[in-house]
Amino acid sequence: MFAAANDCGADGWRAAGVDSGTTPGFCNDADDQCAVLDAITGTAWAALPAAAPLLWQDAAAGCDALAFAGADDWRLPTQKELMTAYVHGIRAAQSPFFVADLTRGMWSATGSSLKPRYVAWRVQPATGGVGLKGKKKAEAYALCVRDVRPL
Repeated sequence: MFAAANDCGADGWRAAGVDSGTTPGFCNDADDQCAVLDAITGTAWAALPAAAPLLWQDAAAGCDALAFAGADDWRLPTQKELMTAYVHGIRAAQSPFFVADLTRGMWSATGSSLKPRYVAWRVQPATGGVGLKGKKKAEAYALCVRDVRPL
């Protein structure tokens, strides 16, 4: 569970994570480790810090290795989880402390039904756009997710 949580101002989304404690309040310092919680699904979302797009295997490994907001059980989300975040309005949860360019394609853990070893789904959480990309050659960004039910 997170050390703290507060309302993001977006329906169904809350900021949550670990407060650095340098300024009174939560998710108000650059040092705070803030993720956003989807109160409907009970999932937490964090942007994988990457200055450039990643190959699929690097995005998956980055989420698996992520220790952020008091948790170390992050993973690459499925296509369904990314689409659900889009439907639930994750784009409205943007803040100075949850910064992810949601107009960019984000890798999912879901492989193509025809070539799951080589091709994965990519989703744009701001628009709901989807597409298949090669895991070994194409690059995209990553959001990491973890299950936090019960809220």
